[in-house]
Amino acid sequence: MLDNLLEQLYRTAESAGIRILTDDHCCQLLAWLNVYGGGVENVVLDTKLRTDIFEAQRRLNLYGGEIPNLELLPKLQGYIKSLSDYNNPPEWVKDVEKKYNLHIAEHLRPKNN
Repeated sequence: MLDNLLEQLYRTAESAGIRILTDDHCCQLLAWLNVYGGGVENVVLDTKLRTDIFEAQRRLNLYGGEIPNLELLPKLQGYIKSLSDYNNPPEWVKDVEKKYNLHIAEHLRPKNN
């Protein structure tokens, strides 16, 4: 039910010309999911995270067989490239994980001995 309410909030805001999630955040979230998110149970269990991922997917038109949003695709690709050092993620990864209470990339960082 909360999923539906959040989706309705996003659609209502968008019809008023307001985007609750920025384009940058949508691209960051999908880049994080692409690199770190495989097999993450939180995506399935956390309503806010799942709804935001679906919203980002919708905004970038990333569905099987569809033409992606060509304006945002280079931005998404840039965020994915910024994750080339899997063990040393940029600050935005920490921000995404903090927002959704995730700790995936944190476990991949080198430990200080």
